[in-house]
Amino acid sequence: MSIDLSINKNNYYSIKFRVHKKLIPYFRKEVISKSLNTKSKRLAKLKFDKIYYPYQQILNTVSIITSDQTQELVNKFIRENLNQTEANIFTIDTTKYKSLENSVTLEQSLTKFKIWYKQQGVTEKQFFLTTNKLENMILRYFGLEIYLETITLETIEEFREFLSTFPNTNMIKYRALTYTQIAKLKNTPQEDIIGLSTQIKYLKILKQFFGFVIKANLLSYNPCVLLNMPNKFVHNREPFNYDELKHLFNILDTLDNRKYIYYILAYSGMRSSELWKCNIGVSEDNIIYFDLRARDLQLKTSSSHRIIPLHNELLKMGIDQKLASLQLEFTQAIMSKYFNTVIKPQVTDNKNLSISNTTNALEGGVFSHMKNMISLHRGLSKSLKLNLVDYYLVCYKKK
Repeated sequence: MSIDLSINKNNYYSIKFRVHKKLIPYFRKEVISKSLNTKSKRLAKLKFDKIYYPYQQILNTVSIITSDQTQELVNKFIRENLNQTEANIFTIDTTKYKSLENSVTLEQSLTKFKIWYKQQGVTEKQFFLTTNKLENMILRYFGLEIYLETITLETIEEFREFLSTFPNTNMIKYRALTYTQIAKLKNTPQEDIIGLSTQIKYLKILKQFFGFVIKANLLSYNPCVLLNMPNKFVHNREPFNYDELKHLFNILDTLDNRKYIYYILAYSGMRSSELWKCNIGVSEDNIIYFDLRARDLQLKTSSSHRIIPLHNELLKMGIDQKLASLQLEFTQAIMSKYFNTVIKPQVTDNKNLSISNTTNALEGGVFSHMKNMISLHRGLSKSLKLNLVDYYLVCYKKK
Protein backbone atom coordinates (compact mmCIF):
# COMPACT_ATOMS: atom_id res chain seq x y z
CA MET A 1 0.00 0.00 0.00
CA SER A 2 1.22 3.49 -0.86
CA ILE A 3 1.06 5.76 2.21
CA ASP A 4 1.71 9.46 1.77
CA LEU A 5 2.62 11.62 4.78
CA SER A 6 3.04 15.08 3.22
CA ILE A 7 2.62 18.80 3.87
CA ASN A 8 -0.47 20.48 2.44
CA LYS A 9 -0.91 24.04 1.17
CA ASN A 10 -1.42 25.35 4.70
CA ASN A 11 1.89 23.80 5.78
CA TYR A 12 0.10 21.18 7.88
CA TYR A 13 1.05 17.53 7.70
CA SER A 14 -1.57 15.31 6.07
CA ILE A 15 -2.01 11.59 5.49
CA LYS A 16 -3.31 9.90 2.33
CA PHE A 17 -3.63 6.23 1.45
CA ARG A 18 -5.72 3.98 -0.76
CA VAL A 19 -8.54 1.95 0.79
CA HIS A 20 -8.18 -1.77 0.21
CA LYS A 21 -10.65 -3.08 -2.37
CA LYS A 22 -12.25 -5.33 0.28
CA LEU A 23 -13.06 -2.30 2.43
CA ILE A 24 -14.27 0.11 -0.29
CA PRO A 25 -17.94 -1.02 0.10
CA TYR A 26 -17.77 -0.15 3.80
CA PHE A 27 -15.91 3.17 3.53
CA ARG A 28 -17.71 4.08 0.30
CA LYS A 29 -14.53 5.74 -0.94
CA GLU A 30 -11.29 4.62 -2.54
CA VAL A 31 -8.91 6.99 -0.77
CA ILE A 32 -8.60 8.20 2.80
CA SER A 33 -7.18 11.71 3.02
CA LYS A 34 -6.92 13.58 6.31
CA SER A 35 -5.21 16.77 7.48
CA LEU A 36 -3.37 16.11 10.73
CA ASN A 37 -3.66 19.75 11.82
CA THR A 38 -0.09 20.03 12.98
CA LYS A 39 3.16 21.41 11.69
CA SER A 40 5.15 19.25 14.07
CA LYS A 41 6.60 16.15 12.45
CA ARG A 42 6.65 14.35 15.81
CA LEU A 43 2.96 14.97 16.41
CA ALA A 44 2.19 14.11 12.78
CA LYS A 45 3.75 10.68 13.24
CA LEU A 46 1.74 10.12 16.42
CA LYS A 47 -1.46 11.06 14.62
CA PHE A 48 -0.45 8.84 11.72
CA ASP A 49 -0.26 5.95 14.20
CA LYS A 50 -3.70 6.63 15.59
CA ILE A 51 -5.28 6.64 12.14
CA TYR A 52 -3.36 3.95 10.33
CA TYR A 53 -3.11 1.10 12.83
CA PRO A 54 -6.84 0.84 13.62
CA TYR A 55 -7.41 0.79 9.85
CA GLN A 56 -4.88 -2.05 9.53
CA GLN A 57 -6.66 -4.02 12.26
CA ILE A 58 -9.95 -3.72 10.37
CA LEU A 59 -8.26 -4.94 7.17
CA ASN A 60 -6.70 -7.91 8.98
CA THR A 61 -10.10 -9.09 10.26
CA VAL A 62 -12.36 -8.38 7.27
CA SER A 63 -12.10 -11.99 6.04
CA ILE A 64 -12.98 -13.60 9.37
CA ILE A 65 -15.91 -11.53 10.68
CA THR A 66 -19.37 -10.74 9.31
CA SER A 67 -20.19 -7.80 7.05
CA ASP A 68 -22.23 -6.16 9.82
CA GLN A 69 -19.31 -6.43 12.24
CA THR A 70 -16.94 -4.96 9.65
CA GLN A 71 -19.32 -2.06 8.99
CA GLU A 72 -19.55 -1.39 12.71
CA LEU A 73 -15.75 -1.26 12.99
CA VAL A 74 -15.51 1.05 9.98
CA ASN A 75 -18.16 3.40 11.40
CA LYS A 76 -16.31 3.50 14.71
CA PHE A 77 -13.03 4.16 12.92
CA ILE A 78 -14.50 7.08 10.97
CA ARG A 79 -16.10 8.48 14.10
CA GLU A 80 -13.17 8.11 16.48
CA ASN A 81 -10.08 8.25 14.26
CA LEU A 82 -10.78 10.35 11.21
CA ASN A 83 -12.41 13.06 13.32
CA GLN A 84 -9.68 13.21 15.97
CA THR A 85 -8.71 16.60 17.39
CA GLU A 86 -5.57 18.14 18.79
CA ALA A 87 -6.94 17.66 22.29
CA ASN A 88 -7.35 13.90 22.14
CA ILE A 89 -4.14 13.12 20.24
CA PHE A 90 -2.29 12.60 23.51
CA THR A 91 -4.61 9.74 24.55
CA ILE A 92 -2.64 7.33 22.35
CA ASP A 93 -1.86 4.01 24.05
CA THR A 94 1.88 3.89 23.49
CA THR A 95 2.02 0.23 24.49
CA LYS A 96 -0.28 -0.61 21.59
CA TYR A 97 0.89 1.78 18.90
CA LYS A 98 4.58 2.27 18.21
CA SER A 99 5.81 5.64 16.92
CA LEU A 100 7.72 5.58 13.65
CA GLU A 101 10.47 7.54 15.40
CA ASN A 102 11.31 4.32 17.27
CA SER A 103 10.83 2.16 14.20
CA VAL A 104 13.40 0.18 12.26
CA THR A 105 13.70 -0.30 8.53
CA LEU A 106 13.53 -3.60 6.71
CA GLU A 107 17.30 -3.45 6.23
CA GLN A 108 17.90 -3.01 9.96
CA SER A 109 15.46 -5.82 10.71
CA LEU A 110 17.22 -8.05 8.20
CA THR A 111 20.54 -7.51 10.00
CA LYS A 112 18.95 -8.55 13.30
CA PHE A 113 17.30 -11.55 11.61
CA LYS A 114 20.63 -12.76 10.22
CA ILE A 115 22.21 -12.69 13.68
CA TRP A 116 19.28 -14.64 15.14
CA TYR A 117 19.04 -17.12 12.25
CA LYS A 118 22.76 -17.89 12.46
CA GLN A 119 22.21 -18.98 16.08
CA GLN A 120 19.51 -21.52 15.12
CA GLY A 121 21.99 -24.23 14.16
CA VAL A 122 21.31 -24.15 10.42
CA THR A 123 24.02 -25.16 7.97
CA GLU A 124 26.05 -22.51 6.18
CA LYS A 125 24.37 -23.43 2.91
CA GLN A 126 20.87 -23.11 4.40
CA PHE A 127 21.81 -19.79 6.01
CA PHE A 128 23.09 -18.41 2.72
CA LEU A 129 20.13 -19.64 0.65
CA THR A 130 17.52 -18.28 3.07
CA THR A 131 19.11 -14.89 3.75
CA ASN A 132 20.03 -14.40 0.08
CA LYS A 133 16.43 -15.03 -1.02
CA LEU A 134 15.16 -12.76 1.74
CA GLU A 135 17.49 -9.88 0.91
CA ASN A 136 17.73 -10.02 -2.88
CA MET A 137 14.30 -11.30 -3.82
CA ILE A 138 11.67 -10.94 -1.08
CA LEU A 139 12.40 -7.77 0.91
CA ARG A 140 13.72 -6.08 -2.21
CA TYR A 141 10.17 -6.05 -3.52
CA PHE A 142 9.05 -3.80 -0.65
CA GLY A 143 12.26 -1.74 -0.46
CA LEU A 144 14.91 -2.26 2.21
CA GLU A 145 14.79 1.39 3.26
CA ILE A 146 11.11 1.46 4.27
CA TYR A 147 9.84 1.10 7.84
CA LEU A 148 8.42 -2.16 9.12
CA GLU A 149 5.09 -0.52 9.97
CA THR A 150 4.41 0.27 6.32
CA ILE A 151 4.16 -3.45 5.48
CA THR A 152 0.51 -4.50 5.57
CA LEU A 153 -1.54 -7.53 4.71
CA GLU A 154 -2.38 -5.83 1.43
CA THR A 155 1.27 -5.39 0.45
CA ILE A 156 1.94 -9.00 1.44
CA GLU A 157 -0.89 -10.12 -0.83
CA GLU A 158 0.48 -7.94 -3.63
CA PHE A 159 3.83 -9.67 -3.22
CA ARG A 160 2.13 -13.06 -3.47
CA GLU A 161 0.51 -11.95 -6.73
CA PHE A 162 3.90 -10.70 -7.92
CA LEU A 163 5.41 -14.15 -7.26
CA SER A 164 2.71 -15.79 -9.37
CA THR A 165 4.06 -13.89 -12.42
CA PHE A 166 7.78 -14.04 -11.61
CA PRO A 167 9.87 -15.85 -14.27
CA ASN A 168 12.54 -18.46 -13.70
CA THR A 169 15.70 -16.35 -13.84
CA ASN A 170 17.79 -19.42 -14.63
CA MET A 171 16.33 -19.32 -18.13
CA ILE A 172 18.68 -17.72 -20.65
CA LYS A 173 16.28 -14.98 -21.75
CA TYR A 174 15.91 -13.65 -18.20
CA ARG A 175 19.49 -13.98 -16.91
CA ALA A 176 20.66 -10.56 -18.09
CA LEU A 177 17.63 -8.69 -16.69
CA THR A 178 17.83 -6.73 -13.47
CA TYR A 179 15.29 -7.17 -10.68
CA THR A 180 13.64 -3.88 -11.65
CA GLN A 181 13.36 -4.94 -15.29
CA ILE A 182 11.84 -8.29 -14.31
CA ALA A 183 9.33 -6.57 -12.03
CA LYS A 184 8.09 -4.54 -15.02
CA LEU A 185 7.53 -7.56 -17.27
CA LYS A 186 4.00 -8.14 -18.51
CA ASN A 187 2.33 -11.33 -19.80
CA THR A 188 5.14 -13.69 -18.84
CA PRO A 189 4.46 -17.12 -20.44
CA GLN A 190 3.06 -19.58 -17.93
CA GLU A 191 5.77 -22.11 -18.70
CA ASP A 192 8.43 -19.53 -17.73
CA ILE A 193 6.99 -18.73 -14.30
CA ILE A 194 8.58 -20.22 -11.17
CA GLY A 195 6.76 -23.27 -9.82
CA LEU A 196 4.21 -23.20 -7.01
CA SER A 197 6.60 -25.01 -4.68
CA THR A 198 9.16 -22.21 -5.19
CA GLN A 199 6.50 -19.55 -4.59
CA ILE A 200 5.52 -21.28 -1.35
CA LYS A 201 9.16 -21.41 -0.22
CA TYR A 202 9.49 -17.64 -0.69
CA LEU A 203 6.30 -16.99 1.27
CA LYS A 204 7.39 -19.32 4.08
CA ILE A 205 10.68 -17.43 4.37
CA LEU A 206 8.74 -14.16 4.52
CA LYS A 207 6.49 -15.57 7.28
CA GLN A 208 9.57 -16.77 9.16
CA PHE A 209 11.06 -13.28 8.93
CA PHE A 210 7.96 -11.59 10.34
CA GLY A 211 7.66 -14.30 12.98
CA PHE A 212 11.11 -13.21 14.17
CA VAL A 213 10.14 -9.53 13.93
CA ILE A 214 7.20 -10.12 16.29
CA LYS A 215 9.28 -12.16 18.76
CA ALA A 216 11.96 -9.47 18.75
CA ASN A 217 9.27 -6.88 19.55
CA LEU A 218 10.09 -4.85 16.46
CA LEU A 219 6.46 -4.74 15.30
CA SER A 220 3.14 -4.90 17.15
CA TYR A 221 1.23 -6.95 14.56
CA ASN A 222 2.08 -9.65 12.05
CA PRO A 223 0.99 -8.74 8.48
CA CYS A 224 1.50 -12.37 7.40
CA VAL A 225 -0.84 -13.91 9.95
CA LEU A 226 -3.81 -14.09 7.53
CA LEU A 227 -1.76 -14.79 4.39
CA ASN A 228 -3.24 -17.55 2.25
CA MET A 229 -0.58 -19.87 0.85
CA PRO A 230 -0.85 -20.88 -2.85
CA ASN A 231 -0.98 -24.60 -1.97
CA LYS A 232 -4.61 -24.17 -0.89
CA PHE A 233 -5.57 -23.74 -4.51
CA VAL A 234 -3.60 -26.58 -6.14
CA HIS A 235 -3.81 -30.35 -6.21
CA ASN A 236 -2.17 -32.23 -3.38
CA ARG A 237 0.93 -34.20 -4.26
CA GLU A 238 0.01 -37.85 -4.76
CA PRO A 239 2.33 -40.87 -4.57
CA PHE A 240 2.54 -43.57 -7.21
CA ASN A 241 0.02 -46.35 -6.69
CA TYR A 242 1.02 -50.02 -6.61
CA ASP A 243 0.54 -50.64 -10.35
CA GLU A 244 2.55 -47.54 -11.22
CA LEU A 245 5.34 -48.59 -8.86
CA LYS A 246 5.46 -52.05 -10.40
CA HIS A 247 5.59 -50.54 -13.89
CA LEU A 248 8.28 -48.10 -12.76
CA PHE A 249 10.60 -50.84 -11.51
CA ASN A 250 10.06 -52.83 -14.71
CA ILE A 251 11.21 -49.77 -16.66
CA LEU A 252 14.24 -49.31 -14.41
CA ASP A 253 15.30 -52.89 -15.06
CA THR A 254 15.64 -52.11 -18.78
CA LEU A 255 18.01 -49.14 -18.29
CA ASP A 256 21.79 -49.02 -18.45
CA ASN A 257 23.81 -47.80 -15.46
CA ARG A 258 21.22 -45.10 -14.86
CA LYS A 259 19.02 -47.65 -13.15
CA TYR A 260 21.50 -47.87 -10.27
CA ILE A 261 21.05 -44.17 -9.51
CA TYR A 262 17.28 -44.58 -9.22
CA TYR A 263 17.60 -47.77 -7.19
CA ILE A 264 19.94 -46.06 -4.73
CA LEU A 265 17.40 -43.27 -4.22
CA ALA A 266 14.52 -45.73 -3.87
CA TYR A 267 16.22 -48.04 -1.37
CA SER A 268 18.11 -45.44 0.70
CA GLY A 269 15.64 -42.54 1.04
CA MET A 270 18.40 -40.03 0.31
CA ARG A 271 17.69 -36.69 -1.30
CA SER A 272 18.92 -36.69 -4.86
CA SER A 273 21.43 -33.94 -4.05
CA GLU A 274 22.92 -36.11 -1.28
CA LEU A 275 23.75 -39.00 -3.58
CA TRP A 276 26.60 -37.04 -5.20
CA LYS A 277 28.02 -36.00 -1.81
CA CYS A 278 28.14 -39.32 0.04
CA ASN A 279 30.91 -41.90 0.34
CA ILE A 280 30.91 -45.57 1.19
CA GLY A 281 31.93 -46.52 4.73
CA VAL A 282 32.20 -49.77 6.70
CA SER A 283 31.47 -50.06 10.42
CA GLU A 284 33.40 -52.17 12.92
CA ASP A 285 30.76 -54.89 12.65
CA ASN A 286 31.10 -54.87 8.82
CA ILE A 287 27.91 -52.98 8.02
CA ILE A 288 28.35 -51.07 4.75
CA TYR A 289 26.76 -47.62 4.70
CA PHE A 290 26.45 -44.35 2.81
CA ASP A 291 28.44 -41.76 4.77
CA LEU A 292 27.16 -38.17 4.93
CA ARG A 293 28.76 -37.21 8.25
CA ALA A 294 31.49 -34.87 7.00
CA ARG A 295 30.75 -31.41 8.40
CA ASP A 296 32.11 -29.65 5.32
CA LEU A 297 29.28 -31.12 3.22
CA GLN A 298 26.62 -28.57 2.29
CA LEU A 299 23.40 -30.39 3.20
CA LYS A 300 19.86 -29.15 3.73
CA THR A 301 19.78 -29.38 7.54
CA SER A 302 22.22 -30.19 10.33
CA SER A 303 20.43 -33.52 10.92
CA SER A 304 21.17 -34.49 7.31
CA HIS A 305 24.71 -35.39 8.38
CA ARG A 306 24.16 -39.12 8.96
CA ILE A 307 24.97 -42.66 7.86
CA ILE A 308 22.55 -44.85 5.87
CA PRO A 309 23.12 -48.64 5.79
CA LEU A 310 23.01 -50.13 2.30
CA HIS A 311 19.96 -52.27 1.71
CA ASN A 312 20.64 -55.93 0.80
CA GLU A 313 19.26 -55.31 -2.70
CA LEU A 314 21.85 -52.57 -3.23
CA LEU A 315 24.60 -54.85 -1.96
CA LYS A 316 23.50 -57.52 -4.46
CA MET A 317 23.86 -54.91 -7.22
CA GLY A 318 27.39 -54.12 -6.00
CA ILE A 319 26.56 -50.47 -5.31
CA ASP A 320 29.33 -50.26 -2.70
CA GLN A 321 31.82 -50.87 -5.54
CA LYS A 322 30.01 -48.84 -8.22
CA LEU A 323 29.09 -45.65 -6.35
CA ALA A 324 32.23 -43.64 -7.13
CA SER A 325 32.05 -44.36 -10.86
CA LEU A 326 28.30 -43.63 -10.96
CA GLN A 327 28.90 -40.24 -9.34
CA LEU A 328 31.38 -39.43 -12.11
CA GLU A 329 29.29 -40.84 -14.95
CA PHE A 330 26.05 -38.96 -14.20
CA THR A 331 24.90 -35.64 -12.73
CA GLN A 332 21.87 -34.82 -10.63
CA ALA A 333 20.46 -32.49 -13.27
CA ILE A 334 20.73 -35.09 -16.06
CA MET A 335 19.11 -37.83 -13.97
CA SER A 336 16.25 -35.58 -12.79
CA LYS A 337 15.52 -34.41 -16.31
CA TYR A 338 15.61 -37.97 -17.69
CA PHE A 339 13.20 -39.18 -15.02
CA ASN A 340 10.71 -36.35 -15.57
CA THR A 341 10.81 -36.31 -19.37
CA VAL A 342 11.32 -39.99 -20.26
CA ILE A 343 10.38 -42.27 -17.37
CA LYS A 344 7.50 -40.49 -15.66
CA PRO A 345 5.33 -40.15 -18.81
CA GLN A 346 5.58 -43.95 -19.24
CA VAL A 347 4.49 -44.56 -15.65
CA THR A 348 1.49 -42.24 -15.30
CA ASP A 349 -0.69 -39.98 -17.42
CA ASN A 350 -1.43 -37.76 -14.42
CA LYS A 351 0.05 -34.45 -15.61
CA ASN A 352 -0.44 -32.84 -12.17
CA LEU A 353 1.64 -35.45 -10.40
CA SER A 354 4.70 -33.95 -8.73
CA ILE A 355 7.78 -36.00 -7.96
CA SER A 356 9.22 -35.35 -4.54
CA ASN A 357 12.95 -34.71 -4.07
CA THR A 358 12.92 -37.50 -1.50
CA THR A 359 11.38 -40.94 -1.87
CA ASN A 360 8.38 -40.52 0.47
CA ALA A 361 6.11 -39.83 -2.53
CA LEU A 362 7.89 -42.17 -4.90
CA GLU A 363 7.49 -45.32 -2.82
CA GLY A 364 3.74 -44.98 -2.26
CA GLY A 365 3.90 -44.80 1.53
CA VAL A 366 6.00 -47.93 2.03
CA PHE A 367 8.87 -46.22 3.84
CA SER A 368 6.53 -44.05 5.91
CA HIS A 369 4.71 -47.07 7.32
CA MET A 370 7.97 -48.90 7.85
CA LYS A 371 9.45 -45.96 9.78
CA ASN A 372 6.36 -45.86 11.98
CA MET A 373 6.68 -49.57 12.77
CA ILE A 374 10.32 -49.19 13.79
CA SER A 375 9.65 -46.11 15.91
CA LEU A 376 6.88 -47.96 17.77
CA HIS A 377 9.32 -50.74 18.71
CA ARG A 378 12.20 -48.73 20.13
CA GLY A 379 13.58 -51.67 22.12
CA LEU A 380 14.63 -53.64 19.03
CA SER A 381 18.32 -54.21 18.47
CA LYS A 382 19.99 -52.99 15.27
CA SER A 383 20.05 -56.49 13.77
CA LEU A 384 16.35 -57.06 14.51
CA LYS A 385 15.50 -53.69 12.94
CA LEU A 386 17.41 -54.66 9.80
CA ASN A 387 15.61 -58.00 9.69
CA LEU A 388 12.28 -56.22 10.09
CA VAL A 389 13.08 -53.92 7.17
CA ASP A 390 14.17 -56.84 4.98
CA TYR A 391 11.07 -58.86 5.84
CA TYR A 392 8.75 -55.92 5.24
CA LEU A 393 10.22 -55.07 1.84
CA VAL A 394 10.28 -58.70 0.70
CA CYS A 395 6.62 -59.15 1.65
CA TYR A 396 5.71 -55.90 -0.10
CA LYS A 397 7.49 -56.99 -3.28
CA LYS A 398 5.48 -60.24 -3.35
CA LYS A 399 2.14 -58.38 -3.41
